[in-house]
This record gives sequence, C-alpha cells and structure tokens, in this order.
Amino acid sequence: MGGEMRSGELADDRNAAVRTFLDRIEETAKVLNGLDSVVVCTHHDCDGMTSGGIMAQALKRAQIPVETIALKQLYSEDVERLKKMGKWIIFTDFGSSYINQLHAAMGSDFIVIDHHQKGNGAHEYHVNPMEFGLDGGTEISAGGIAYLVAKAMSRKNRDLAALGVVGACGDMQDSRSNGLLGMNASILLNDGIEEGVLEVKTDLRLYGRISRPLAQYLMFSTSPILPELTANKDNCMRFLENLGIELQQRDGKWRSYEDLNPDEKKVLSTGLVMHLHEHNTPEWKLKELIGEVYTLTREDRYSPLRDAKEFSTVLNSCGRNGRSDVGFQVCMGDRGDYYQRALGLLQEHRRNLAEGIQLMQTQGLQEYK
Repeated sequence: MGGEMRSGELADDRNAAVRTFLDRIEETAKVLNGLDSVVVCTHHDCDGMTSGGIMAQALKRAQIPVETIALKQLYSEDVERLKKMGKWIIFTDFGSSYINQLHAAMGSDFIVIDHHQKGNGAHEYHVNPMEFGLDGGTEISAGGIAYLVAKAMSRKNRDLAALGVVGACGDMQDSRSNGLLGMNASILLNDGIEEGVLEVKTDLRLYGRISRPLAQYLMFSTSPILPELTANKDNCMRFLENLGIELQQRDGKWRSYEDLNPDEKKVLSTGLVMHLHEHNTPEWKLKELIGEVYTLTREDRYSPLRDAKEFSTVLNSCGRNGRSDVGFQVCMGDRGDYYQRALGLLQEHRRNLAEGIQLMQTQGLQEYK
C-alpha cells in the first residue's frame, strides 16, 4: 500500500514538473513570435543540427528573419561576436552551463534550448528539462525541446516532430530501452504519427535497414555484435543464403532489409536469435536486437533520411567532417545540392569505418603503456 502511494506521488510530481516545463515553453514561444530578427546558434552535432533546424524553420514560417551559426563549443570570443550582432540569440543544444556569462554579455536578450546539466545562474528563457527535475538524458533531447517550442509558436509546426525524433536518436536516447521514453514518446512520437510524418514499429534494430545491402547490414552490426558475422562479409552472405534469402533483386540491385517481405523478415529475425543463442549470447545483448524503429514517411523510400537512426548518422557525418552547414541545410529541407554533399560525407564516414574494421582484422588489438 505504502509503495503504491509512493509510486502515485512520484507520478504526480513528474506530471507537475512536465506542466511547469511546458509553461516555460509557452512563455518562450510568445517571446519568439514577437521578435523582429533572430540568430540561431547551435551545437555542431546531430542533436544540435536538428534543434537548430527546427527553430530556424519555425522562425522562417513565422516570417521572422533568421541567421544560423554552428559551433563546436561556446568560447568567450564567440559570445562577444554574437553580442556585436545586436540581435536576440537562440542557443540550441548548448548554453546551459554558460548562463552567467551570457547574462553578463547580452543581458536578457537570449534563449537557451538545452538538455545538458546546467551550471550556475538562472534565466527567464532557459528551456531545459533539468531545471524542472526531468531527465534530459532519456526524456527528451534538444531536438525534442526545440520541437515543443516550435509547436507552441504554431501548431502548423507539428510536422517538425520527425526531426525532433532524429535528434533524440542521434543523442542515443532510444538505446537504453530499445525505444524512446518520456516526452519523446508521449508527445513527439504521438504528434509525428498523428501528423503522418512518422511511423513506429517493432522490428530488428540493426543499423542500416534502409540503405545497406543485407550482407553489410549484418557485417557492420555492433549493437549487438553478431558472433562470426560482424566484420565478416563472407560469413554474412553464407548465413543469408542458408536462410534462403535472396541477396539481389532480379535487376541485379542488392537488397536491403526493407526490401524483404514480411515472411523473409521473420525468417531473418528468427535466424539471428537462434544464431545468438547458439553462441551463448547473454540475454541483455539479445534484447538489443529487437525494438522500436522510426520511419520518416515523407522521405524517399531508398533514402537514408527515411530511417531516424540513419538520418542521425548522415548529420553526424557532416559534423565530424567539419561541415555542419551541410547537415543544417538538410535539416532545413534541402534534398538537392546540400543533400548530395551530405551523402558524399556519409560515404567518407563509412570508408573510415571500413578501414577501422580492416585494421582490427589485420592487426588486432595493440596494447600500449
């Protein structure tokens, strides 16, 4: 009885915290809708690009002129440069640990949309779940928070929920429970499904279900590692052939997981579970195999942007190659020149991964002092 009461009290406390957090979001959205011009300054990783992209799109739709800047870190010289621009600044996916410095430089003319641990200082437009006792590591990422602000600005922005989910996946918030939790699930996923921009299903969670040929889909698996299959292309091809799964279409195109029919998907899933059991894989690793996958329904069927985790890798490939500007434009909706550049950076990222795997195969682990 006492345990049930305590559980109910915790649920009430959390609901109250969510309501107060959403109130802060509403207040911030009102300020944004009244501005003449804005600079969006965002972190250079996937969650930064998605949160910055969501805010920039929402501002453009509100016909508010917006400039964008992506940074790896917020240095004092960056703060001074931003101050000289003489505009309201929105910091996305960072800024919480710099509240006092930002106040000293800019007064109150800035907004922070972040989910990381906060430093000292308070600010009227500091939108961070940590401020309200909510978990910014599992409940919602900067992309999700930016989406909530955008939705509060106008319900026409509900289509941006899909980009918020990409941010959460890029931040690995789906990895602990093989699916999204908290506000990621109760708000972002629900809005995205209702808006027709997201599809959620339980399936194999191996990376690359859209864009990788089947053998590579297994060969590059690291969550979980597939004994005798991960990093071994020949074994992967034999494994699939033994299951009776055709590797190529009639036109010669290599098939991906999404090209399989439901029966073939079931055969492959069952085969992988049995394979892991045969190799005495721990139960907790087996659980990594199946879970939620997120499809962005408005993206092309064969585009890596159609899968939330693959979309996040495209963005991280841009950031790691020093081209956050390319990823940002993809978040803004570019499916032309910038998208092609992003695919090129993704190929470079994959080459680096392949070379790393080859190095491990030929040299193995080397221990240093």
